[in-house]
Formats: sequence, structure tokens, C-alpha cells
Amino acid sequence: MGRWREYTGAHAKYSLRAGFDSAPNVRCCSLRRLPLVTDKPTALVFRKRLLAYSETFVANQGYALRRHRPVFVGFQQDRAGLHHLARRDVEMLTDVASSVGMARLPMRLGLGPPRIWMRRLAATRPVVLHTHFISAAKPGGQLARALGVPMVATAHGNDVTNPLTPAFRKELAASLALCERVIAVSQFIADRLADAGCPDDKLVQHYIGIPLAGLDPTPVPSAPVVLFVGRFVEKKGIAYLLKAFRQVQAQCPGARLQLIGDGPLRASLQALDRELDTRAEFLGVKTPDEVHAAMRAARVLAAPSVRTERDAEGLGMVFLEAQALGRPVVGFRSGGIGEAVGHNQTGLLAAERDVEALAQNLAQVLLDATLAQTLGTAGAQRVRARFDITRQTGALESIYEAARG
Repeated sequence: MGRWREYTGAHAKYSLRAGFDSAPNVRCCSLRRLPLVTDKPTALVFRKRLLAYSETFVANQGYALRRHRPVFVGFQQDRAGLHHLARRDVEMLTDVASSVGMARLPMRLGLGPPRIWMRRLAATRPVVLHTHFISAAKPGGQLARALGVPMVATAHGNDVTNPLTPAFRKELAASLALCERVIAVSQFIADRLADAGCPDDKLVQHYIGIPLAGLDPTPVPSAPVVLFVGRFVEKKGIAYLLKAFRQVQAQCPGARLQLIGDGPLRASLQALDRELDTRAEFLGVKTPDEVHAAMRAARVLAAPSVRTERDAEGLGMVFLEAQALGRPVVGFRSGGIGEAVGHNQTGLLAAERDVEALAQNLAQVLLDATLAQTLGTAGAQRVRARFDITRQTGALESIYEAARG
């Protein structure tokens, strides 16, 4: 079943019940929840796959709920990030179905979700369903409708940054119609949704925030280390970073570039690194604790994200985490990055794809310890003032309550 987050506290009790369901390939035995040991209403948090390693924000936000109990709902497991969730807080379609594809067939035909799964979800006493990514709003909406609860959906980035073709507008409008509230993770995303026709009375701009426990700022180190954290995809702009870092090395001969993450462009980026002789350190995927340790050891976090034909940076949680630790962020002014990073306040932002300006800004922070510390200190203060997930999630719960009417 994979690895699950350790969790202590009151837990739901189960009893075994045998029975049959009309959905194909649904197991004849299921676990039925007895009454939960909690007085809190349940917020179902829906993601089709639980959970991508880069989507820790889904778990962090769910576990920051105070007036609701989170139950994470998905069709199937993604073992890469499964350990961020406690098993007792998860309801998977794979718990009751031997074939996800066959079990979802009735949903694709408009017949609704498997009843045996709906009974399990209903037993959690949900009052709202929160879908992450508008692209999952249709199946999320089917679950919400079957359970008789409103759906709130969060738009994060590539789910709404596709070209606004007539076909995409039609698809998006159908998804938005299923939502009682639509949350945009940044003003950049909110503007995009408004341009696409999202009704004003549904649209809410709300920053998710980050957990600040364990992210106390530390003095900026003297080591000239530039750190990148993210998926190796076009949107992240790593090729521009490698080209800029080649120029940085001419000004800072001892500078090092560390890249944490993985993705489809890894091989081509390693080839570019060899071609440029930048000697970047490809460190692979790391746990959150390992990422934070790397941030503490770095002088600056690089944020070279760019807009592509179908994607853009919605905000960038990793930029907030680095600033919380007191590290300046240097990158491009792209998508929602300008909301996460204050230019000339908590970091330095250049025009998109301006490699020379990016190189100059990186070199400036590496060579000027006072500047690096000033930016880092301001960043830690700004994140605590604007992006504390505890405070932000309290506001999210008010959105839930407004959606319930």
C-alpha cells in the first residue's frame, strides 16, 4: 500500500461489511466507518492522484484546517508523495475497486460514482468538497453532487493558463459552473480566470501559505551556492539558469549551482550543463527536510520560471519557503512570482528570459553579503506577515462556510 505519514490522535473505527455494488470490478467486501471520534465537520480534499511529490501544499493546507477535519480523496495512489498523508485520513477509490478505469466508467458515462465508495465518503459526514486544480472539477463535481455538498475548487496554474481558445473557454466554463467558489492562488491566476469568464461572485483570490514551524530564518552563509528546487520542465526555466550561471562563474569563480528535482528535461539539461561546463550538481528528488537543509546552506534561491505556451508559475511555494528561512530569491518576473517575491525588497527579479540580467543579479547577491542578508531578513518578515498557512487556512475555512450558504 505504500508509505503513509505517521499520525497520532483519535481515529475512525471500522467494521467489515460484505456486499455487492453495481459498479464493475468493485470488491464485494468493504470497510464501513463507524461514527467518527470528532465533532468537526469534514472537508473532503480531492485530487485524482494522491499525491505528487511536488504537491505537498495539498497536504499542508488540509492539515492546517482547524474548524474542519480533512479527508483526502483520490482515485489512485501516487506513491511519490503518499507519505505526506496519514492513512486514516485517506479514502481511495482503489480501496473498493480492483480496476480504477472500470470503476470510473459509470462516472464517464454520467451515471455517477460507485455507490459503495459514496457510502464510505458519506460516512465521514462531509459538508464541502475541495478540488485542487480546475482540470479535476468535473469528477470532483460528480462526487460533490452525489454527496449533496458544495464544491470549492482551487486553480493553481497550468489548469487555467492554456491559450484561451474557444474550445478551452467552453471546457473551462463547464468546469467553473460546477463550483460554488473558485479560488485563485495568486492575483495573476485570478486575472486569468476573470479573462476566461469566471463569474465575479464565485472568484476568490487566496494565498495558500506555508507552514512556518521549523522554518526559522538563519544568517545568510558565506558559501557562494545558488540553489534551484523544482520539476525539470520547460516552465521552470532551468536552461536559462544554466546559461546565466556560466556568466556568474566568470565573476565568482568558486560559485556552485545545485539543482534539486527531476522531470522529463533532466537528460537534456545535463547535456546542456556538459556543453556549457557549468558543473551543476544534479541532486535528484529530496524530502522537504532535505530541501530545507539545502536552502539553509545556500546563499540564494534561483527562480528562473518562464511562461510557456500552456503554462506559467501560479505563485511558487518553494520561493516562500526559501524566504521564510531568510534566503533571497533571484529570478524572472513571470506569472505570480512577483507576488511571492518583492523586487528589490526580498529578492531581485529580471525580465523573462533575460539571461544577462539574471546572471548579474545572481552575481550581485553572491558578491555582496550585506545585500544578501538585507534581502533575506526582509523576506522572512514578509512571509510571516502574508503567507502563514495557519492564518491563511482560517480564511479558507471561511470560504468553505460561505460556499455552504
